[in-house]
Amino acid sequence: MGIKENKITNKILEALPMIMRLFRNHVGVVQDKKGAWHKFGLPKGSADLIGFTILKVTPGMVGKDVPVFTSVEVKTPTGRLSKEQKLWSDFMERVNALHVVARSPEEVKQASKEYKQKMEETNE
Repeated sequence: MGIKENKITNKILEALPMIMRLFRNHVGVVQDKKGAWHKFGLPKGSADLIGFTILKVTPGMVGKDVPVFTSVEVKTPTGRLSKEQKLWSDFMERVNALHVVARSPEEVKQASKEYKQKMEETNE
């Protein structure tokens, strides 16, 4: 059996750069003692890890650090996005969030570098 998403998630969380803060996004439903059902987490399809990445705004934009919404969907080497996860991914891209489907910590680090470069090029 291959590596489980939980192990990949733990490796990603352990290897995050200091400028990135991500949190597990547990999504589901639970039944209370009275039998009522309660949903928790973000919408179905939202990423496994959510949070923010601090980026330095370019001098033309006052030069302050700002948090950028960050979303990481963790997958095994053969894992695929569900329909709902694809919709979430598309939305994250439309709103210029830092979003990556990752199978390793290295993919998260690479996506962060590429996002920063993209934002610097956009603001020049």
